[in-house]
Amino acid sequence: MVLLVPLISALLNGAWQTRRKATKNELYERLTDNVLGVSDWIVAGRGSEYVETYKSSEMALRSVDTRLNRSSRTRDLVLQVLYALIATALLLWAGLEFGGSFAGQANWIAAFVLGFFPLIDAFAPLSRAALETNTYRNSLDRLNKLPDEQEEVKPALARESLPKSPYDICMERLTYRYPHASNDVFKDFDLTITSGEKLAICGRSGSGKSTLAALIRGDLMPQEGSVTLGGTDTGALGERAADYYGVIQQQTYLFNTTLAENLRVGNQQASTEELWLALERVGLKDMVERLPEGLETLVDEAGLRFSGGERHRIALARVLLSDVPIVILDEPAAGLDPITEWALLHTIFETMADKTVIMITHHLLGMQLMDRVIFIEEGALALSGSPDELAQNSPYYQKLLAFDTGDLLV
Repeated sequence: MVLLVPLISALLNGAWQTRRKATKNELYERLTDNVLGVSDWIVAGRGSEYVETYKSSEMALRSVDTRLNRSSRTRDLVLQVLYALIATALLLWAGLEFGGSFAGQANWIAAFVLGFFPLIDAFAPLSRAALETNTYRNSLDRLNKLPDEQEEVKPALARESLPKSPYDICMERLTYRYPHASNDVFKDFDLTITSGEKLAICGRSGSGKSTLAALIRGDLMPQEGSVTLGGTDTGALGERAADYYGVIQQQTYLFNTTLAENLRVGNQQASTEELWLALERVGLKDMVERLPEGLETLVDEAGLRFSGGERHRIALARVLLSDVPIVILDEPAAGLDPITEWALLHTIFETMADKTVIMITHHLLGMQLMDRVIFIEEGALALSGSPDELAQNSPYYQKLLAFDTGDLLV
């Protein structure tokens, strides 16, 4: 039971177990691909083919499961027969050994036989466990092939080395290129963002806007030059960066827990009164008060019960609760209609009046709320100035503004 039955079980069913794992993985991959592309199947008039393809894979998996279940039942029957034979043998042996005329020794018959039954619970899972090795063998192989690299742990910054107010962001002679890339994303790039400034970073897709934001946060390190926040290298901040930067991205993720816990992502120590104040500042207090359970309302996975604008406002409330001096908006209104987008931007800049706001965007709605607008082209600063200055003096900005407002259609 400890060695022989598990070994035989593994030899007989190992190949089938491996086949089951491969078939199941294939089924998952096919299902994912088909669901993501189901509209293409339907438009092409091949919906029935999609269903039949999935059914054939599922039938193959069921066939393997049937074979393994039959083998498992046979193995369990063999083990039960063995347990019954051993228990019977123990009963006969103990009866012959202790079944004499002394009543006190007769208790040993029950002791030996009953003492055997708990061992069954220990031995019974061994055969099933032997098959688990085949199930996870490919996963173990992938883990074992991972490079044995020790991640460098950065020492925590001393208090005297932390950024100091005013929290100006300075980039000097910044040069950055991605690993294995031949071209620089930035070369000798200079930019200063003063504390409290409202800055818009514009440019075409791939111009380096998001890369610049990652360098500002310290997520990326330049090959040359420096990026500092309040006199401190941003790359040295590590986990302390969350004390200075808040980020609102294109997709706001809400966790499948209460609304209160989703808000406390920004500040775990926030009180109920602080949560309500943050919701009031972002214009969601009335909506949440109308919910049956208020702050204890369960948020569906990814926050699907809320609209896009509401999810962004919840993200804004998180940032308010974290009370960071710098907020980075990475296409915060992507996917929203113009009216909702304008209302969201107005709320953001109204509540962030005392903070540095850096907005990455591809169009010019809300530029009048900014102190400065810069355009990045091929990793260089192509244009910089206030919205009014650029609207009056820059033909390039005037053309983009006309495109964005619909005044120029071609």
